[in-house]
Amino acid sequence: MALWSSQTAAGASNSALVADNRLKQDQEQVHDQELDVTWRNILPPFPKYIPPLGPGRRSPRQKVLAEWRGTDLAPLEIAQTVRARATGDVLSKVLSGLRMDQRRAELEIVRVWNQLLDPNIVAHAQPAGLRKGTLFVNVDSNVWLSEIVRYRRKEILERLQHSFGRELVKKISFRVG
Repeated sequence: MALWSSQTAAGASNSALVADNRLKQDQEQVHDQELDVTWRNILPPFPKYIPPLGPGRRSPRQKVLAEWRGTDLAPLEIAQTVRARATGDVLSKVLSGLRMDQRRAELEIVRVWNQLLDPNIVAHAQPAGLRKGTLFVNVDSNVWLSEIVRYRRKEILERLQHSFGRELVKKISFRVG
């Protein structure tokens, strides 16, 4: 019986050691898991695919063009490609290309023409356009053309220059039309 009790005492001490070892292992695993969680939060995940550096693969079209030209212009073509631009920059260029400021000035001249001049002249002469500082005016008959050119040209020019400035309207050209 003593033998059995010594074996049971040894077994109990072994089981206590095993339990202590398991407890230490569990604590280490928990500590390692905490470290893993913190490292995962700090570092971004590693990408699955890393694209190669340098110019991309050339298409068959690019290869044929390079062979035909005798030089490879692909890097130059890539460098000269048009990038996205702000709408304000593009819009100002488009409006200047359409000459919207000049057209607005022409419309303003037509509107002021009707209010600024004598109704008899307005009834027989209307502005047709403005080009390089010259206002072109269409007159309905030779009689009125002669009347305006001889007696009223200077008065009309002074009134328009007073309203719009000397740079916009430098001279007036009258024609029958």
